[in-house]
Amino acid sequence: MAAHYSPNPRSREMGVDLPFDLKSGEMLQNVWNRWLLWDPVRMVEKYYMNLRNLKLIYIDCGTKDEFNLHWGCSDTSFQTPKNGYQTFLPSSQMDILI
Repeated sequence: MAAHYSPNPRSREMGVDLPFDLKSGEMLQNVWNRWLLWDPVRMVEKYYMNLRNLKLIYIDCGTKDEFNLHWGCSDTSFQTPKNGYQTFLPSSQMDILI
């Protein structure tokens, strides 16, 4: 994710900026803010007019994945009704490996 959210070819850490200092663990707010720009839950509100042109938005995620993606999936589905979408949120028990 860091390669997409915060690329930095000059960084000594694999060419990316991480949202925390590797030595101290201190959170780096300026990098974290860059990551939040790509948060799907926040992107719904930002791009809802574009999303309205779609006939269907399908978001799928299991409830047992190692990244807890089901919380973001659930949050995204609750964001859409206030922007004029009808939602259906099934509770899948599938494991997801990415």
